[in-house]
Amino acid sequence: MAFEHLKGQQLTDKKGNTYIISDIFAVIYPGENRPDVYEWGDIKSVKSDGKSLTILTEDKTFNIGSEAFSDRERFTAVTTVVLSSVSGKAASCNMPDSLLPDKRLYKNADIPQSAVTATGGYSIKDVKSTITSLYFNKSGRLLWSLAIIGGVLAVALFQLLIGFTASSWWYLTIGAFFCAVGVVAIASIVLTAISKIKFSSILQSCNRLFDGVAFAVCEQGVCAVEECVYSGAELIGFQMDDSYLNAPAMFVIMRRKTPVVWIPKSLFTKDELIRIEDYLSESLSEI
Repeated sequence: MAFEHLKGQQLTDKKGNTYIISDIFAVIYPGENRPDVYEWGDIKSVKSDGKSLTILTEDKTFNIGSEAFSDRERFTAVTTVVLSSVSGKAASCNMPDSLLPDKRLYKNADIPQSAVTATGGYSIKDVKSTITSLYFNKSGRLLWSLAIIGGVLAVALFQLLIGFTASSWWYLTIGAFFCAVGVVAIASIVLTAISKIKFSSILQSCNRLFDGVAFAVCEQGVCAVEECVYSGAELIGFQMDDSYLNAPAMFVIMRRKTPVVWIPKSLFTKDELIRIEDYLSESLSEI
């Protein structure tokens, strides 16, 4: 499993319950010496609101409140261990949306010296522009279809109301063109609004990610994780159905057409960006 170096987390909530999060999940109640021990395979679900953590077993629910975590870094470390531990298990996970990948995707790996690395954060402006690029990339065929439909409807309406003559073909062409442009413009406004609504929770997560994120890209995979939990040995390996978008401000790694890893270009030099694109193009298809 990934993030082995974070094991052995111990927390105490306001009720005096002590939680041990390591190779197992254990709970020691006040006044007792023997813990209740659970294998990670026994965990049914994990849920978080970004401040507290809820772990559900077959017959008990453990709510670890925000007071049990000394700081944001401790909360990140604990949730990272939990998610990594239930990776590949039957437990369901309900975590806040984030630009950073799900910790369950990471594996331990020997990241080569040739990897391109950087530490930094995300710009909300860059994220917004990339979301727009991503959405319009997915909707390109739809926009072309709407433009054609709009032009055809304009021609049909022109023929119905005015009729076609040899002297009116120029007006017909211009009318069809501007009708198609108008339809695309309206559709673009609607799609932009939809993209902002759909990715609003991800945009909100940017407030926590202005800095302190470790990035790595190599032939085998990619990494984008909080620096406070990164050991230099965590990687999301490339898969056959992965692809990538080369947007003006970011590289976005897609898995089954869903954004997984967002890599801001502003953190890298021109030569490093060329190397990143070489790594991605060798292993993934570009959308």
